Amino acid sequence: MGSNLTIQKDKTVKMKNKHALVIGASMTGLVTARVLSDYFEQVTVLERDELNATPTSRKSVPQGQHLHALLAKGRYLLNHYFPGLTDELVAQGALEGDPTEKTNWFVDGGYRYKTKLGHTAILLTRPLVETTVRRRVMDLPNVTIVTKVDVKELLASADKARVLGVKLEHRQADGKPEVSELHADLVVDCAGRGSAAVKWLAALGFDKPAEETIKVDLAYATRTYRRRPEQGDEAYFISPTPPHEFCGAGAFPVDGDRWVVTLAGYFGNHPPADEKGFNEFARNLPAPDIYNLIKDSEPLTEIVTFKYPHSLRRRYEALKRHPEGYLVLGDALCSFNPIYGQGMTSASLQADALNTLLAQADGNLQGLWRRFYPAASKVVDGPWQLAAGADFAYPQAQGRKPAGADLINNYIARLQRATHHEPVVHSAFIACTNLLAPTSSLFAPHIVWRVWRYGGQRSRPAARRALSTFASHSAD
Repeated sequence: MGSNLTIQKDKTVKMKNKHALVIGASMTGLVTARVLSDYFEQVTVLERDELNATPTSRKSVPQGQHLHALLAKGRYLLNHYFPGLTDELVAQGALEGDPTEKTNWFVDGGYRYKTKLGHTAILLTRPLVETTVRRRVMDLPNVTIVTKVDVKELLASADKARVLGVKLEHRQADGKPEVSELHADLVVDCAGRGSAAVKWLAALGFDKPAEETIKVDLAYATRTYRRRPEQGDEAYFISPTPPHEFCGAGAFPVDGDRWVVTLAGYFGNHPPADEKGFNEFARNLPAPDIYNLIKDSEPLTEIVTFKYPHSLRRRYEALKRHPEGYLVLGDALCSFNPIYGQGMTSASLQADALNTLLAQADGNLQGLWRRFYPAASKVVDGPWQLAAGADFAYPQAQGRKPAGADLINNYIARLQRATHHEPVVHSAFIACTNLLAPTSSLFAPHIVWRVWRYGGQRSRPAARRALSTFASHSAD
């Protein structure tokens, strides 16, 4: 097929469905391929990039060099589909820990109270987790990965009611594309924000799904530093407090004894890409932790940037007409502000919902889209509400503001302050952001009482002392 990475395995599994296509070998595409491998004799993953056997950032994942974490719920799901994955990642240098115990998180004038959630998340680089999961997928006997291939359009039945496959262009060494067609019983579009799904569906005569956008004009700047043993292995996070603070940052210890440090700014308050400007931006953050960390650390990379103009949710669940044999999943369905790092976990939950529906229907694909999109919408609701709520705490955010958003944001602001003092509130918030609990759990009576009781107080002196200790330690 003219690709540099085509892995063919013996087809020893006999199943009801013959062939599934997955567009995109991102984390979303890889987990989806794993799910489909239980229901199809053959699964083919189509990827436009060249893929390396070692962890390497790639063009189609421009956010791949920035801060990433595998949340607790995502870790559980990936370990379910890829048993032993956590141990494999940790053996390669990823750091596993309780997110409420191992993170120094500054928000609204103080630090969250350190406690134990009882669940673990993983801090690592995006290339490490993606390469490791891809290796597992490649080992599946009925999965094929094809690289350096562009999907140009959908193939459909004469009445346009069913997608039958895709038309491809394989990029050749001589620069001349080789055009071919690939047929399948199901095509799942995991191509991310760059997906052409809306255009392809329109070409077949189907309506465009309704869209919700929230403009935030967010930008990142990231640099990797050498991590010295005396700096420890705890994460640092500084969140801006709306509506007057626009800049924040995170520093995660990751594989390879490194720090990944990402600076971020909303609404034009973007971090610079030069060293002097980068350091000055860090120095002017609401807390000095990250500046103290990087000012004497050895940079290992240049500064890389990434712009995120808006969040986008497509309401496929509201469509009345849609072709059989085609689904949209992951960022192609909903791409939200990555403020809480929920992208990989949300996509895994969507793939897991697809697995549940296929199992319930004994692999029957008829009407799958009618069942899948409402299920995926329920998965997306939680992280979308959290991210949208954080965005609309700024009056500069542009989009359809949900009814009651200001009232909820006032409550969440008080909840954030309560996390400075109250371990139950902190644990509830982190469980929610790790997608272990629904957003409604933050409004349970025992949480509301604690938020009312403790939300009017500011940072504990002990938290400030901890910061001072870190600052002086970093200066040694």
